[in-house]
Amino acid sequence: GSIRRDYGLATDRYSGWAANGAVRYGLFDQLTVEAHGEATEGLALAGIGAAWRVRTLGVVNASVSASTGLGGLDAVAGEATGGGSASLGFQRRSRGFNFNLSGSVASDGYRDLAAVSGAPAPHSTLNASFGRQLGSYGSLGVAYVSQHARPAVYGPSLVGVGVDARRSVRTELVTIGYSVPIAGRVTLRASGFKDLRRADTYGLGLSLSMTFGASTYASAGVSIDNGRSSAFVSASRPAFEPGEFGYQILASEGDATRLSATGVYLGRWGQVTAGVDQSSAGLAARAGARGSLIWMGGGFFASDQIHDSFAVVRTGRIADVPVLYENRPMGSTNAQGLLLVPSLLSYQNNRLAIDSAGLPPDVEVSQTFRMIRPPDRSGVIVDFEVVMVSAAVLTLVDDRGSPLPIGSIARLEGAPDRPVGYDGQAYVTGLRAANRLEVTRPDGALCVALFDYQRVQGDIPQIGPVPCR
Repeated sequence: GSIRRDYGLATDRYSGWAANGAVRYGLFDQLTVEAHGEATEGLALAGIGAAWRVRTLGVVNASVSASTGLGGLDAVAGEATGGGSASLGFQRRSRGFNFNLSGSVASDGYRDLAAVSGAPAPHSTLNASFGRQLGSYGSLGVAYVSQHARPAVYGPSLVGVGVDARRSVRTELVTIGYSVPIAGRVTLRASGFKDLRRADTYGLGLSLSMTFGASTYASAGVSIDNGRSSAFVSASRPAFEPGEFGYQILASEGDATRLSATGVYLGRWGQVTAGVDQSSAGLAARAGARGSLIWMGGGFFASDQIHDSFAVVRTGRIADVPVLYENRPMGSTNAQGLLLVPSLLSYQNNRLAIDSAGLPPDVEVSQTFRMIRPPDRSGVIVDFEVVMVSAAVLTLVDDRGSPLPIGSIARLEGAPDRPVGYDGQAYVTGLRAANRLEVTRPDGALCVALFDYQRVQGDIPQIGPVPCR
């Protein structure tokens, strides 16, 4: 595609070309490998990486990459036109405890697509975080971030606005957060941060939140950021399911007063929002819409934005078949026997099922649920092999008009064998207008039944008595 320039400063400004791709492959359950590449005019980058699960201890991640070229940037005397980067990390997650440690280094000449746009990779990073569940006493999280950023290279649009484009920045930040439930529906949250390299850079926050009913929330809080205090109060109701309305109301007071109200409607085809904002700058109104368009499995679908994976459920050409995702109704298939399920979790088990209780008798289902593990940001077709059958219940009798004995086997060419039950009845599929049925009795004797068949939409007709001679 094309690279967007001056993001947040200019609208719709694109120039040049760029390519970016990655491929992952699981060699076995404990090891996944990855290859990555980037390219633009005057720049090429390639890298490899791996994620290794060390028994039950955690996951180790490692990667290396190398680049060559300036990518259209001006050369600086003595600066290399190529370089490398490496990263290493460890992550552990359990029910009551999580820990993460990672770091990276990059040489002066290393560049990627972000560097071409003015955001080069840091010289070095070190990240560490720790989280602990404290039972009824809440949860605690602590994090440390250290970064030695390389000088940014800005485009002409920032020249003269006071940006030091060649200044290297070092940051050391410590954050802490604590939350605890109070009286069931109320949660207390406290947080803070401190830049260890800047005495005047710090922040503290305290808030209370409460739930009303199943999905209405209210919260209030105060904060101090670098010596400046502020307070807020808000109420919201998200729209989770298609057909629901939601809203968010916010009032804040600090360096400036702000009032905001937003309404949301979530449909099967997407989401629309509208709102108003009142601040010292004046009154502003806004509206927006978002969604996704999918062409897959011979069907065209409109949906809300899809952030992870999705599935198209297929039920032959049988319409109005209810589909469930993790036992939650997701809708019914359309006239083509298709339904989009837009909310799957990648690389995890997702249970998709159909409710066959309301299907007509002349419809057969090979299976009523499937476990799906889709890749990241991709779609899968889930076929439940629902078919409409030409079937009937036959009452088979011998020459004397007596029902054929239980345990006899009825065979129709091109259809599965069927047992004969009580009263000489057998359920037979694959019928045509004229049929020849061979029946083998328990004693090995063979007889033949000839009969005509006319399909009855939505029902299984009963035919007989049919003599077997």
